[in-house]
Amino acid sequence: MRDTQIIYCSKTGFSKRYAQWLAETLGCRAIPYRERGTADLEGCGTVILTGSLWAGKMLGLDWLKKQLPRLAGKRVAALAVGASPEENPNLPGTMEALFGSVPGRTIRIWGRWTGP
Repeated sequence: MRDTQIIYCSKTGFSKRYAQWLAETLGCRAIPYRERGTADLEGCGTVILTGSLWAGKMLGLDWLKKQLPRLAGKRVAALAVGASPEENPNLPGTMEALFGSVPGRTIRIWGRWTGP
């Protein structure tokens, strides 16, 4: 998928690892957040942001939300990486707080992924 751009924002390296696994699987590159200006957002069909969850916030998500007008018509995904168990009763509320203001959004919560 050459038209996929994966941007990751990582503190501990886990988001970077997930982004690299995705990039390997999809045949594209993983771009560090600090280099997000090199991503071809206009020429791609899919943008994936991988970011760590810290204190109820997802790293890089505010930037991605600001890009939504220029990403109209493209597939956009945000992969939030955190140390919360999938049965955490606060997780759905956290996801709603993070993504509730995104028009046309679909929130899916998956359990642990251990990579390829």
